[in-house]
Amino acid sequence: KLDWYCITDPGSTTCFAVLFAAINPYTKQVYLLDEIYETSQDHTSVRQIYPKIKEKMKQLNPYIEVDDWYKVYDEAAAWFTTEVMGQFGDYFMPTAKHLHKKEHGLSLCKDQMIYESITFTDRMQKLKWEIQQYVRTDKGDIPKKNDHLIDCWRYLNAAANYDMNEVIEKKIRKKDNDRGMRTMKQDYEDFVTEKDWTSKLIPWED
Repeated sequence: KLDWYCITDPGSTTCFAVLFAAINPYTKQVYLLDEIYETSQDHTSVRQIYPKIKEKMKQLNPYIEVDDWYKVYDEAAAWFTTEVMGQFGDYFMPTAKHLHKKEHGLSLCKDQMIYESITFTDRMQKLKWEIQQYVRTDKGDIPKKNDHLIDCWRYLNAAANYDMNEVIEKKIRKKDNDRGMRTMKQDYEDFVTEKDWTSKLIPWED
């Protein structure tokens, strides 16, 4: 049921960041699975780093082909997709980040955490570090450093056309159900208990 994403923020001088994620399009649950955070200029060339990216994708899901992943790159680094296509024959689609305001993208990331629609694995150490130190400046400006994986997170939501409204509506319905509505399983178990038919109870299969 999952859609698989590889989001890249290519950098040849500062940092080359890659985010690997999966999204359940039915429940809207997001899983941030793994990352690459390369800061050494000696290891950021496409010929060196792309085999590592492909290997990560194969490790995370050995049951699908690399071509079945949604592969995205920051269009400001057009050199990356050109070299990947030329050297490896793999296609990455641009983020089209100019169509989305950064503030809106960050707000969506925050809402995903508030409504618990996102899961981080313990491999996401650099993203965790970026989030912890990501604060506005004294002038109220959004920081423009140490945000490579945060940017990848924004690009992921944009590429998936992620809609937070669907998550909020589902949360509201779940709360309504918790307040009073009962399940068929609960009614069945109560009925059997009242009739003292426990010896004939058929196990309920969830």
